[in-house]
Formats: sequence, C-alpha cells, structure tokens
Amino acid sequence: MTNELHKIDPADETTFMTNEYPDGFSKVEYSPANKGEAVLSTLTVPDNFYTQMYNLRAIRDLDLHRVVPPGEYTQLHVDNVLMMSDTPAEAWEHEDAYKRATGHVLVNGLGLGMFVHAILKKPEVTQVTVVEKSQDVVDIVWPS
Repeated sequence: MTNELHKIDPADETTFMTNEYPDGFSKVEYSPANKGEAVLSTLTVPDNFYTQMYNLRAIRDLDLHRVVPPGEYTQLHVDNVLMMSDTPAEAWEHEDAYKRATGHVLVNGLGLGMFVHAILKKPEVTQVTVVEKSQDVVDIVWPS
C-alpha cells in the first residue's frame, strides 16, 4: 500500500473530507430498527477535528477510498458487533467484487444489502444467492 498524502492539500478539506461512492453503489435507506440480535441504527460522523485526523491517517496508512466524510450513515450490529455500515469506504471494499460479478453470484453475508442492491442492477448478473447465518439480519434487511 502506498502512502497517498501527496494527493491531498491540507488547506483544502475537500481533498480529504470527501469520498464518492464507487460506480453502482449508493447509500442505503433504513429507519432504525431492532430484530432479535440485529440492530439497524444511525451512525453520525461529525465534521470536526477528529474526523479530519481519522481521514488523514486513513489516507496515510490505507488509501483515499478509506475516507469517511461527515454525515449520517446506517450501521448494522449483530450481537453488539458492528457488521457493516453504508459509508463510501465500506462500498469501496466491495468494488472489485462488484466489477467481477457476472452470471450467478454467490454472496456470503447479507449485511445491509448494499452489495446485493448494486449487483442486482448489473445486466450481466443473472442470479444472486445470498447466504446469511442470522435470520434476524434477513428479517430486518431483506424487505428493502
């Protein structure tokens, strides 16, 4: 992994406080809800010094796509463990699989369904099978 700090301007927050979703992906829309072990809740990323420092470290240690812009996101916890959020950074983690998805696609874990929503829009994907171990996750997310 290459340090990408040279790509940002510390005087211009738009270079380290923004991150667009990759092609095919978008923010999910859920209302906060609980179903057994599954909890959908709002994740608020504040526009402050701590978010700036997190994003600068992400650019230094990981890459520009790990930036989490300030805003409201959805997060899924199962048994009090964070499973997924709908931040652009999370979507970028699935971008390579999205690009490669064709034919019958097997998805291991439903999460928030962000990846499933994205691949269902691809004409070259003919069928999607999702394997999810938590019925509560299926019950809370699948209706979307």
